Amino acid sequence: MSAVGYRDATSDDCDALSALMRETFCATFAHLYSAADLSAFLAASYSPAQQYAELIDPETETRLAVRDGALVGYAQIGPFKLPHDAGPAHALELYRLYVRTDVQGAGVAPALMDWALTRMRARGATQAFLGVWCDNVRAQAFYARHGFGKVGEYKFPVGDTLDDEWILRAAL
Repeated sequence: MSAVGYRDATSDDCDALSALMRETFCATFAHLYSAADLSAFLAASYSPAQQYAELIDPETETRLAVRDGALVGYAQIGPFKLPHDAGPAHALELYRLYVRTDVQGAGVAPALMDWALTRMRARGATQAFLGVWCDNVRAQAFYARHGFGKVGEYKFPVGDTLDDEWILRAAL
């Protein structure tokens, strides 16, 4: 396996990023949803057009992990949007952090998390938030190693399905 490199995403990455997002989401969660719910969610959240909108948004930053010219992971941060009171502190949110199954355990996720937290601090945030499915124990353990703890809950829509999600926060 060749080394993984990292770079910021550009609008030229929309198609490849969309494909990676669909692949990694499905690898983790597809078994939980009906075909209709999954299809609706993927179309709304991970289309190339949606990625273009996110990539040109100056408040959203996306970092890519690349091996042999192919995307193998990504992290995305931006303004705090979760249904939780962040108080007076400046907060940012980790929207997404996924890596392909063939690079899990190779240090890609920690590198992307380090980037996300570093960028949040550089943007003046004193708190980082994220949402995680309540039964995703592996992700919860990963986030706990990076200082995140549970501060709330909410419902996350995937098509017509409402998942139980936890809101996690870390001090920066």
